[in-house]
Amino acid sequence: MSLIFRFIIYFANKYGEKQADELLGLLMREFPGKWEAEQYIKKHYKKEISEMEREHKKKVNQELERQLKEFLKGLEV
Repeated sequence: MSLIFRFIIYFANKYGEKQADELLGLLMREFPGKWEAEQYIKKHYKKEISEMEREHKKKVNQELERQLKEFLKGLEV
């Protein structure tokens, strides 16, 4: 999934759908290509991207931990 797509979803969840729509509109108007839009996001939203990545890693780790517990539970039989 592209950085832009993930960031817009994260942005909407954090700041609301209206602000996410405005950001998406800005990206579509001002940046003709995906690369330019990604560079804009990386430059202007460093803090939010770091937070988004931390949350994603946390969710992935929780899911892996859950799967490992299920696997180990199956071995106990």
